[in-house]
This record gives sequence, C-alpha cells and structure tokens, in this order.
Amino acid sequence: MEGKLWDYLLSKSSREGKINSVSIEITRDCPFNCLHCYKTKSPAYISEPVFFRIIKQAEDAGATSISFNGGEPFSHYNIIPFTEEVVKKGFFLTILTNGFNLELPETLISHNALRFQISIYGSDDKTSEFITGVPESFSRVMKNILRIRDLGGEVSVTVSALETPENEPWNVISFLEKEEIPWNLTDVISTSENGDGAHLIYRPDENFLMKILAVAGPMYFKELNVSSDCKVNSTAACGAGVSSLAVNTSGDVFPCLVFQQKLGNILSENLKTILESKKLAEFRESNILPEKCRTCNLYNFCSRCPGTVRYDLGQGNVVNPENCRIAAIKNKFLVYSEGK
Repeated sequence: MEGKLWDYLLSKSSREGKINSVSIEITRDCPFNCLHCYKTKSPAYISEPVFFRIIKQAEDAGATSISFNGGEPFSHYNIIPFTEEVVKKGFFLTILTNGFNLELPETLISHNALRFQISIYGSDDKTSEFITGVPESFSRVMKNILRIRDLGGEVSVTVSALETPENEPWNVISFLEKEEIPWNLTDVISTSENGDGAHLIYRPDENFLMKILAVAGPMYFKELNVSSDCKVNSTAACGAGVSSLAVNTSGDVFPCLVFQQKLGNILSENLKTILESKKLAEFRESNILPEKCRTCNLYNFCSRCPGTVRYDLGQGNVVNPENCRIAAIKNKFLVYSEGK
C-alpha cells in the first residue's frame, strides 16, 4: 500500500505541478559533532522574514506538510514561535532532530499535527559519545524519546548502522520494540558534502548488518512492503523536486537539502514560479533511476538516494556499489529467514 501511495503522490504532484511538502533548513548549527555527518556545521540561522515568507509561499503552493531540518532545529532561538506558526497554519510538521534538547511546551509536544523524527547514535553513553562527541548523549536522548511518548506525542526513531567500537544497535532496536516505539534503520553511510570520507571505515559489514536484521526479523521487510520481486512503477529516482522542495537558511531553494542543485531564492522568486521553471523541469528530467536499477532484483531492498550517491561518486544518476552491497545483504537475510 505504501508503494502505491508513493507512486500516486509522485504522479499527482507531477501532473498538477504542486508539491506536498517543503523542507526547511532552519539552522546549520548543532550541539553534536557526529563523526559521520554529511553536513558541514556552521552558525547559520534562518531569519524571521525568510521563514515566514517560506510558510506563506508553501501555503500558496498547496503544500500540506513542513519539515524542520538542520543542523539541529532545536539550536534555533525561534524554534517555539516557528513551530507554533506552522501548526497554526494547519500544516503537518515533522521535526528531524537528534533529540538532545526538546525545549517545547508540553501542549506542543503532544499536538496531533506534530511528529518528531529522532536520530539516535550508539547503544549506550560510551558508544554514543564516540560518535557524537557529547557525553551522556544517549541516555538524554532516550529519556526525551520516552517523554514524548508518555505525553502522547508522535515519535519515530532512526537507528544508525554505524559499526563503531562496541556499538550494538540491535539492543536499541530490541528496546524500541519492547516500548512499541516506531523505528527505521539508516544502513547506508555516505561521503560528506565537503568530500570527507574518513568515517566510511564505519560502514557496516555483512555480519554486523545481519545482527541488526536478526532482531528486526522478516516482519521488518513486510512492514516496509519489501519483497524479492522487482517492481518499479516510476522512473523518478525520488520525490525531490516532484512532491517536495527544500529551502536553506539563506532562502536558496533546492529539490532537497541533500541534492543541492539551486533552483532559485525565496527572496527574489516564489515557490509557484520555481515549480514552473525550466531549471526544475531540467532537474526532473535528469533525476531518474539508472536503467540497471529499474530491472535489478535488489531494487526493493535498496536505500538509494541520488543526493548521497552524488556525494559518493560525483553524480546522482549512476549506480552506487555501496547501495548494491547493502541491498544484497538485506535480500540474503530475507531469503534465509523465509527458508527456515
């Protein structure tokens, strides 16, 4: 069902020239210094005029959801009024956060139009500090995850498959399952936007990823609507520039915050104009799945992102061997599990 809905939204957005969501980079600052982060941290914060202009134009463009990205959104001094404005306008808001600081009133945390997507690193304070550079970050983030849940808020957790010393993410997944907290897995570690790849030594090997998948079990794939049958219903590589657009702290507009191919600036143009622009049309034509991916029997297991592929290989419309490697491991696990 999720796959069909995704295809429907992509075709609907393309046909009507509208977008479903706008992703806003409200800051590039962050209290963490994650060894694998693809972004270059800086003390950049979106201004009130730029922010409110984005919200007005997103409303005019027919968007229904907004996401706050960073850096770390809770590093922005206006996180509370920005959050209040978005939910007041009737948008569904997702805040992508490391969960370290959650300085919002309880009435906002439990608001039914707000969702927290929290990334957790490591499996205890020691392993988390190795990754984030911040002492006691794991216990503090876990405490905030449970606080959101207990207040009736909506929260999902992204678990990283970083194979750092003593890290045991399968224990985190077991805990989240026990607490009935939704989670997903980031299994592909990419080169940073500045070209740094020193952290790629922490990409998970087969045994490490198999341990994670053993805890997740075959149901993990069923919930993701994944099977061994290759089903490609769209040649679009992703929804960037089709169902969504992104705006950074300076007001520059991109297909997404990972794929930073500038389409315009919110201060001199509007989202409706950008949606009809030649630049966006050209991006959509170029952002397609490689032919090999469309017929690959590992397609449904693939976590391919054209933005991170470009970080790894210099261009986004090519096959990334790292994506293929991870997909093959996941397929091997599922085949083995179903054959038991």
